Amino acid sequence: MISYDLVVDPEQMLSISYDDDGAERTTTAVTCRFVPAVGPSGQKQIALEILWDPGVQHPSQIYYCPEARMHRMLLPPGRVRRIRPYRP
Repeated sequence: MISYDLVVDPEQMLSISYDDDGAERTTTAVTCRFVPAVGPSGQKQIALEILWDPGVQHPSQIYYCPEARMHRMLLPPGRVRRIRPYRP
């Protein structure tokens, strides 16, 4: 299988703040989207899927990111506090 590097443009990224067990955390997302999910009770709900690069948390210029380095996080909507454009 051919692996590609993603071109990451900070001007297209998002800053996502969320509740992490009472503490507010912020992640710089390469991309995010709402996806169907199943909660702990087995009930269907919508979650926010975030893709982020732990190797470059606060980029200031366009860079190439290996696809394998991307991390994925699912957040229930009740934990999402803010979604804003990322400003380097």
